[in-house]
Amino acid sequence: MHLRIVNPGDIIAVDFSDFGNGVLALMFAKQTRKGRAIPLYFETHIPRKDFQNPFIIQAIKNFSIVVGFKPYLVFDRGFACPDIIKFLEENGFKFIIRVRKIKQFNLTNDGTKFKAKDALGNDLSVAGYDRKLRLVISDPDGKNNESWYLITNDFASLRETIIDNYYHRFEIEEFFKDAKRFLGLEAFGFKKQLTLEIILWFVILSTWFIWFIEALMNDADRKLRSMMKISIVRYCWEALWRQMEQSANQVFFEFINPNQLTLPLYEKV
Repeated sequence: MHLRIVNPGDIIAVDFSDFGNGVLALMFAKQTRKGRAIPLYFETHIPRKDFQNPFIIQAIKNFSIVVGFKPYLVFDRGFACPDIIKFLEENGFKFIIRVRKIKQFNLTNDGTKFKAKDALGNDLSVAGYDRKLRLVISDPDGKNNESWYLITNDFASLRETIIDNYYHRFEIEEFFKDAKRFLGLEAFGFKKQLTLEIILWFVILSTWFIWFIEALMNDADRKLRSMMKISIVRYCWEALWRQMEQSANQVFFEFINPNQLTLPLYEKV
């Protein structure tokens, strides 16, 4: 099966989120460059130290089967481990993974050992995790004025492209915030893993519908949303509720006699 909303050229963010009761969801979401990632696929599990990496690897395999190709994947620091990197590299997945600044590498040209934070350059060919990789370091930025230390097997893209692809990984975190707070998952007390899975799929289907609406929006709506500075999820959700309220009010007042404020249903004939 091929999901039509995702194509081989898309960048896919991968991350965990805790939805309560000790159940984690591993989510795969398409970057949009519009502030929110589009959720595509997920798997849930109850964390077990000796099972985490095999679970992640199997989920990546399953996702690539679902979409019909091996997508370009972007991960945060929690995925920087030898087993996952080995699997991605040996199975033809392009990837970007953030690593800690104290992670040690060797230069491929002379074998010099160094910590990422001490690198003499911002785009280097290195040996790490038992293979040849590319270490890309962003300029200091953000609230802590710190750099990102990124490893990738993408040796073709520009440094700026690698950094930009990682930067938009944060769209998946914004989706999690929308799902939990705006779409209400934070209020649920999930007692069963299956319950979480069913509700998450409904949230994903709702999100797909919202992005379908976004593609049909006219220029006036796009301009209004831009002025309001809110996400497409919030804009469409609030517009839907306003429309439902207006429709409900219209139906209600059509049944009310404006002079006597009595319902025609109860008037004597």
